[in-house]
Amino acid sequence: MNISDRIIQYLDKKDITKYRFYKETGLSNGFLDKKGNIGSDKCEIISSCYSDLSMEWLITGNGSMLKDEPILTVKEPFQVYEVRPGKDEECPRCIEKKLRITELKEMISVQKDLINELKKQR
Repeated sequence: MNISDRIIQYLDKKDITKYRFYKETGLSNGFLDKKGNIGSDKCEIISSCYSDLSMEWLITGNGSMLKDEPILTVKEPFQVYEVRPGKDEECPRCIEKKLRITELKEMISVQKDLINELKKQR
């Protein structure tokens, strides 16, 4: 995904038309149809018009699209998951780990009960 694609993604999320984008930024019609890199001067214009848009996300694709949207990145070998606090969606590995932790806690509880029984039998 390139910068133009990310801008379009942002516009879709905010329900902003391309026409409105061109009007507000003063950028030429068809700017979003170009697939190459954009200059820092264009990034400045976009940033000044859309202050909630994260420039880090726009340029690199990393992090959160919006500045005020917290994000936790879980990195594992060959996989990167983004988990936004407060959302029901979690990465598959996080769900697996939570299930495994629950299983282990249950096993520990059973083992503690067994230890207490053995101590009583002494």
